[in-house]
Amino acid sequence: MIRIGFSGILLSIFLQVVSQEVQPVAVLSKHTGAVTSLGWSPDGTLLVSGSEDKTAVIWEKDSWEPAAVLSGAHVRSVMAVVFSADEQKIYTGGDRTIIAWNTDGTKDKAIGTTVVDIWSLSLAPGGKYLAAGTFEKKAHIYDLLTGAHFRALEGHEKSVLAVAWLDDNRLVSGSLDETVRIWDVPTGRVLQALTGHGGNIYSIAAHPATGLFATASRDNSVRLWQAGKGKSIRTFTGHDQAVMSVSLSPDAKWMLTGSFDNTVILWETANANKIYTFSGFEKGVNAVAFNPDATLFAVGSGDGKVRMFEAGKNLFVDFYFAAEVEKELAAMPEFAPRGKDESKQDYKARQARAYVAKQEVYNRYYAKYLEILKQQDPAQEK
Repeated sequence: MIRIGFSGILLSIFLQVVSQEVQPVAVLSKHTGAVTSLGWSPDGTLLVSGSEDKTAVIWEKDSWEPAAVLSGAHVRSVMAVVFSADEQKIYTGGDRTIIAWNTDGTKDKAIGTTVVDIWSLSLAPGGKYLAAGTFEKKAHIYDLLTGAHFRALEGHEKSVLAVAWLDDNRLVSGSLDETVRIWDVPTGRVLQALTGHGGNIYSIAAHPATGLFATASRDNSVRLWQAGKGKSIRTFTGHDQAVMSVSLSPDAKWMLTGSFDNTVILWETANANKIYTFSGFEKGVNAVAFNPDATLFAVGSGDGKVRMFEAGKNLFVDFYFAAEVEKELAAMPEFAPRGKDESKQDYKARQARAYVAKQEVYNRYYAKYLEILKQQDPAQEK
């Protein structure tokens, strides 16, 4: 991605240079093992992270302080976390158990057990069913109203690690057999069996309103699909190692992918534009998650940390309008070099005006970007 840079003291202060990386707004350190999973509360006020240290931590947005530690129930890694639809419970899975917790950190009850370890959990939009992806050749469905095991979905030839709901009746699963399946959960029937990946499928993000879903794979790629179509509609390549996690923004216009190559990529889903590559992670990226309004996203990595980033407007403006912004700012008197007879006080005042001027320019070009985004349709094949 192009980053804007200019000569002159003021311009170097206010404009990001090419070598500068986008930094996290917060780094959350509580876990003693790799962070494996992330989940936001529906209202976006809480984030929960799961870890190889056998715990999950609830974090408060903005302060980013831990509100509670969920511990003592799992004997191995917490591989999956998800909030209930009413935000009153958190479900964790990882060893061979699914545990329901209260948001104050107290254990509520065990939901169910499996014969092998759990990799992922997904809550149906209506909040009634919870799906679990495991190292079995089947996915499991639990009825949260009764606490009963509702159904096992059988058909994959290898472990079914990734699951995500398309709606209250249809579930998408991804397997180590390199295939994707869409299930009619009430009947247990396979609606579609999809191929295209050349490696294990580790993560799925679904967008129920459009029927779109994205699958992340060991083949270093992510594929975008739409229910009912027989092949993927778009492939995203840019990582050098396995893609372990994928997250779609609430409108499905943006996508995040996290990889063992220690990078996170922010994409436009309609055209596979690689808006920005975030780097500086250690020991692999295991989890990425947009917050409910896509203004923030969380990244969990093997070094035990959760890093918070802003999906800043500058990223999109710089991608689309770098030359225009550079030309416009360079012509502004606010960004001229300090004059020989300019006092320190006057120069400081001009710095303040330059900051305001830059924000106004970026806001204007971001409005133009949003008009472009309105015209994009992620479901359209190209």
